[in-house]
Amino acid sequence: ELSDDESLSDEDDDNEQATEKRVTLSDAQFKAVASSIHVALSSSTGRGAFSSQRAATYALLRVLVVRPVVISEIYDIMDTLSELWVTSLDRSERRRACNLFLHFLVHYPMGKKRRQRHLGQLVAGLEYEYEEGRLAALEAIGAAIRRLPLALIEQHYESFFMALALRLANETKEKCIDTAMTVLATLLKRVSTQLLRGALDRSLAWLKEAFGQSGESSDGLRLLAARSLSAVCRSDESSSCRAYMVQQPALLNSYLNALSENLQDLTMTPNVLAVLIDAANQCCDMYLSIGQNCVSSLPENVAKCLSHSEAAPRIAASRFFLSYLQRESNSLSDILRDVARALVMHLDRPDEHFEPILGALAVDNLKLIAVRLGSDDFDWLFQRLSSMAARRGNRRRQCFFHWLDSILGVLDRSVIENQLTVLLAPLHRAVEEEDRRERERRRDPFTRSTNKEDNEFQSAVAAQAHEILRKLEDIVGAEKLASTLASLVSKMKARRTERRSKRAIQAVADPAAAARAKIERNLDKRKGKKKELSIAADLDSISSSSNNKKIKKSKNIFLHNNNTKEEEDLYHSAANLLA
Repeated sequence: ELSDDESLSDEDDDNEQATEKRVTLSDAQFKAVASSIHVALSSSTGRGAFSSQRAATYALLRVLVVRPVVISEIYDIMDTLSELWVTSLDRSERRRACNLFLHFLVHYPMGKKRRQRHLGQLVAGLEYEYEEGRLAALEAIGAAIRRLPLALIEQHYESFFMALALRLANETKEKCIDTAMTVLATLLKRVSTQLLRGALDRSLAWLKEAFGQSGESSDGLRLLAARSLSAVCRSDESSSCRAYMVQQPALLNSYLNALSENLQDLTMTPNVLAVLIDAANQCCDMYLSIGQNCVSSLPENVAKCLSHSEAAPRIAASRFFLSYLQRESNSLSDILRDVARALVMHLDRPDEHFEPILGALAVDNLKLIAVRLGSDDFDWLFQRLSSMAARRGNRRRQCFFHWLDSILGVLDRSVIENQLTVLLAPLHRAVEEEDRRERERRRDPFTRSTNKEDNEFQSAVAAQAHEILRKLEDIVGAEKLASTLASLVSKMKARRTERRSKRAIQAVADPAAAARAKIERNLDKRKGKKKELSIAADLDSISSSSNNKKIKKSKNIFLHNNNTKEEEDLYHSAANLLA
């Protein structure tokens, strides 16, 4: 990253002039030196090839620019230099080229049109094909905005603003997006309040224009507006941009209304929808910080995004409610259960489809929602989460245990006692399954584990269940916990006995159906056993006798993941390749 500390110092040049011996050159000699520098800089270098000869070329050019030596060849050299800070493969060269160009731009004698042309070269690098070059161009613009005179920045403000805004709308790389937002915020912090208000009004106009439209044009307008707004809202507390926004509640309210209207269109590109929600989150957070009530339709429209088919809008919506619930406590009463239901669905997924980011956000949100729900809704949430965690799936169980562990300290003892049977069901199942697995391991210690990582994770979940049981014992007492657990275990045994009885009755009443069901159960059991014995052994022999990458990949999939239908097909295709 470029910093002002790396700028060229005129004071150092004065010291050099005092200590170094002066050498007088004619104009023709200066032109010859500049021409040789131009040729040297035009020669290409590979990555890491910033040699001492090239460093000497930059040192000589630095002397000519800082003195300054005013000859036409210097302007030609700067045209080459304006490309090198973007296209060079050497980071050190990009930094030197940029610092020299910026010093030239600020201090070197030139006319108004020539300066405008060189300022245009600053923003031209934003369209470079490769991410590293675009990052270098953004850093150069940021350094220029910090070092150029304010009058010059405001004179060319329109060019800088539109170039950065268009880059934000078209950029796909996260690092470039973050850097562009930072540079745009730096620009808006330096300019006058009038120009800042113009930028905000323009972004609001883009949002209103996009409402009701569809297609790529509307998505582009939404990205332009949302990311420009985010650049202002993400500024630090002492920023002049943020201070101005806080003093304009009517403008913030207009933004929230426009964002809410655009969020009604759930058919837009998922990435654009996520960006709009993030902008609404930042704008709403600023609005609530000054004691205003948020637009009621905004949380309702964001809540619909919690059920979106793509992950990006769901993550953005989860972050919105996490920030909203931390500031606002009463305005979500009408939709709080709907939000909780959608968040539970983020948790109620099989391990192979579970998304850790969504799981963590759902747990944090449900912690805040649990203390705001009424008694009926609270009982529903407990029942829903408990039934979810009682089913197989260590990821959702872990999330439920995290949630339960966090709210035990804030719940009354009477509430915990009323929900004790509901709480104990998933805890008992986690401990019981771990005990069963341990017994099987002791009975056959040489059994090969197909997924060591999953086994360790299951043990960690069981340990977490033991820890919560100890906390419950401290809260309700050992006697109450033991009696409730014994009652729960007896009911579970009764249900198992009832299922066995139904199967026995079915064997008499409908032998054919009973035989089919028994065959299916035995096939499932045999399938699990044979995976550890035959398939693992076959994969060992296949991978040791062949160098085929597909065969080796099939072995790694079997040994490190749960075997789905696709993975078994990959194994069989590997075996066919060997044959």
